[in-house]
Amino acid sequence: METLTLQDKYINSVLAELAYINFEKDKNTNQINADKIINKVSSIEEFSIEDAKKIFGILEQKDDNTKNIIKLNDEIHYKFNKSKGYEIVATTNDYDIGKFSSFDGILFKNRENGQLTIAVRGTDFFNDPLKDLVIADGSLTISGTALFQDMSMQNFYNILKDDGLIPQNHKINLTGHSLAGGLIQKFVLHNQDIVNQAYTYNAPGLGGAKAEILNSLGVLPDNIPNDKIRNIILGDGYELISGMGVMIGDVEYINGFDGLNPKEQHSIHTIRNIYQKQINFVLQYNISSSDILQYDKKYVGVYGKIYEIILSHEKKILLVPNKDKSYNKYELTPKIYTIDGNVKEYSVKSYDKEGNLVYPYEDEKRDKRT
Repeated sequence: METLTLQDKYINSVLAELAYINFEKDKNTNQINADKIINKVSSIEEFSIEDAKKIFGILEQKDDNTKNIIKLNDEIHYKFNKSKGYEIVATTNDYDIGKFSSFDGILFKNRENGQLTIAVRGTDFFNDPLKDLVIADGSLTISGTALFQDMSMQNFYNILKDDGLIPQNHKINLTGHSLAGGLIQKFVLHNQDIVNQAYTYNAPGLGGAKAEILNSLGVLPDNIPNDKIRNIILGDGYELISGMGVMIGDVEYINGFDGLNPKEQHSIHTIRNIYQKQINFVLQYNISSSDILQYDKKYVGVYGKIYEIILSHEKKILLVPNKDKSYNKYELTPKIYTIDGNVKEYSVKSYDKEGNLVYPYEDEKRDKRT
């Protein structure tokens, strides 16, 4: 598997959820303004105005002289910080794509590194259940094709490329939930050379017998792009849609849902919320989500499950629960390797629940230096 971080998985779950929003351009400026983005994004459950500002790099408009926040009709107005967050470059609405097929997509640009991501909307249970749930979802899991939506997705990419919004030789990221994840798997199969990394959340695979699908798509077993697709599936409960059919790409399970509602279990909001809770948890112990490659509850301790967090360079962190539900932190750094390159022994630093270094003691470290 590719070394994707907790932050990668979280932010792409956010973009997958944002694909469900219909972002409309202002009729006067022909742009999607910051005020509308704030209003639409903050209306999503557990998305705050601060979340929207951070994701899209949005700032309050301030008076150049007084630096006071400008209010019009007692409302705060916003603007973009053009070096931070994500920019909405284009949507399928701009090209009238998907009117017939019900396909929706958004091209996002990370302003900090220039990476482009196409986020695809998943099944729309309420606005277009016939085209999405019955025709597209059903066709995808039975025959391996989503009828017209897969063609709309390819058309969207082609137009973005022709218009210069996707530069020559730029490899895109893709993200999507449910039906969108199936569309993404199919797209990557046919466009491996233009894809950097794809993320799917609670998605079905392609339908039918495995050999029949691969033959019909012209894909041989030795060129399936497993390393380019990370299929993330909620492992709790009784999910019926996720993982149905043949999954193209690596599969990773995430846990943390304790409800009974199958709609909530399948929702992209649930997965995004689990990632957000994981990030908030590790931040308490000065662990950056951008460094985390794997986050697991693995071992049973005296007072509950121990978290094992895998970082880059084979470094590990163990968070061990105390009786009062706080955690002690243990940092494990590779010290001795076997001849075949596996870690044989770790050096250990331990911290108490207040974050104070417990071992090795400062006087021990001074002794070793002298």
